[in-house]
Amino acid sequence: DDYLEEWLEDGVKDFMFFPTSDECCATLFYGKDCHVYHHGCQESSDGPPPSLNAETLPCFSIGWHVEMKYKNGCTNDDNYEEDWAKPGIKDLMVFATPEECCDAFFDCQDDCQIYQSGCIFEDPGDTTLDSDCNSPWHPNFEAKTGCSNDDNFPQEWLELFDSAKACCEKYSDENGVCPVSDKCSTKKGMAYLPGPTRPPTMPPTFSPSTVDEWQETYYTPPINSQGSDIDFFLLSGQSNMHGHSTSAYSIGENDSYWMQVKSILETGGEPAVMEDALYDAIYAANSGGAESEVVASTLTNEMMTLYDAGLLRQLDTPLSLGSCSFLEPLDWHEVNDRSQGTTPTVWNANCGGVFGPELLFSRTLELEMGQKNHFEAVKNARGGTKIHEHWYPGHGKYWRKLRSSIRSRKGYGNWKAFIWHQGIQDALKDHRYEDTSLTYLGNLTGLIHQVRVEMFDASKAGTWQCKEEIPVVVVQIGYFPQTARAQRVREAQTLYCNGDPRAELVTVEDLSQFYHMDPPSLLIEGHRIAQAYQAAIQGNVTCSSTSAPGPSPTEAPITPSATSPMTSRPSRESSSVSSAPSASSSTSKWEDQS
Repeated sequence: DDYLEEWLEDGVKDFMFFPTSDECCATLFYGKDCHVYHHGCQESSDGPPPSLNAETLPCFSIGWHVEMKYKNGCTNDDNYEEDWAKPGIKDLMVFATPEECCDAFFDCQDDCQIYQSGCIFEDPGDTTLDSDCNSPWHPNFEAKTGCSNDDNFPQEWLELFDSAKACCEKYSDENGVCPVSDKCSTKKGMAYLPGPTRPPTMPPTFSPSTVDEWQETYYTPPINSQGSDIDFFLLSGQSNMHGHSTSAYSIGENDSYWMQVKSILETGGEPAVMEDALYDAIYAANSGGAESEVVASTLTNEMMTLYDAGLLRQLDTPLSLGSCSFLEPLDWHEVNDRSQGTTPTVWNANCGGVFGPELLFSRTLELEMGQKNHFEAVKNARGGTKIHEHWYPGHGKYWRKLRSSIRSRKGYGNWKAFIWHQGIQDALKDHRYEDTSLTYLGNLTGLIHQVRVEMFDASKAGTWQCKEEIPVVVVQIGYFPQTARAQRVREAQTLYCNGDPRAELVTVEDLSQFYHMDPPSLLIEGHRIAQAYQAAIQGNVTCSSTSAPGPSPTEAPITPSATSPMTSRPSRESSSVSSAPSASSSTSKWEDQS
């Protein structure tokens, strides 16, 4: 009877008292040691603390999210905002484990109460390759715990399973619990299956094509380069640099939207008919956002301009000079070689998911701007990353992997530019009590400084007189999210480019308002990046005898201006496209509400 009196109050009692010790441990000490103390009021039970299993941890929900009533912890119940289940937003608001949820929304795990809902989820243990989705089971690549049958896993993984149960027998956690995410279920929820209790498992087995992060000699030049010097362009950042044009994280969660757009481009025909078809497809995909008609008109306008310029024709034909590669850094001292080395640039080369801005960037260089040398768009990007925590030199979790992409190409050619698209994560979440939107300018300056140092050292003598000559293109975060923090990040990106004669800003706020930009937006972004690169290389730089050190990541906070500078873009005379949506536009259902 030793408990706080407040625990008996309505609304609190249900969270603090349980009929069995198993339920108490599963709810309040999920994933931790739970010691059971009996004081004679209940039937005594000897033996070790109970282990978590399918009976004590049933669940049906979309995953772990902030508890809505008290907002003092995380739960996996079905009481959540409807928008949280939408693609893009779900990645920010819903997590596979309570620990991940607590890390995202609370400064300290001890401050985060875990509420296990106890709701029921159908057992997916008998799901086989004959199920509706016909997909194998594998360790959950995103959550890094449990098993899933989604399509998001490196193709090099050697271990795939016929059922969730078989996967869980190997990849349950140390408590014998295996979170299971079944994409075949219409509930799109999370179940927990029992597995053998064991020490934490090793990461899944990779084939030799997956590169260790310290291996800085990994590079195979394109076959068609014939030993000539290659021009290298480094593309890095988070999910919109990754590019989700056809993946499960894209609009529609599959490739149907892109294949519809591609079919319209291939069919061609009368410009007016083609333009109407493009508008209808784009509007239907983006109809959930604010000012959908304006966005659809903007995207249709620029897509038609690119088509008229010959950049969106014969998309199935690889470029002659341009190639691409995509290494995605992983948490396990490895990187996922998504493109399987360097490959000729084409929309389905897997240099994104399935492509990102590198596609039209490369096509613009070769088909419109007269690129003479063989060149490679070297992509090293990872979704959900913050500039200081993940990328900052000497500190960032993925810095050494990014640096390896530069150093491994030394002797094969010359580095021509650094292209950076990142910032949404710094506009949404704190890192260790720090609002990183306030220090974004210093972090961006320090990152670009060191990337230029590495590129200068990895290029042949005489390519550049000094590192400051190397062009930089910064893609400003787009429409999402519309918050003060996001505006500070946009302002920091603008300020950096305004102060660097060889840096250019690309604005994309007038494109798709979806968290992950849609395929037309990624194509348009790629073309804008190429234009910005061409402008950046014209900047006047005076090389000094010594290079100044990069600034500290603790740059003084900056205050956002009332509006973010926008670069005007060409428009078709037949279109009436208004300006990009501003922060005062009507609220989008994808808009961040924080």
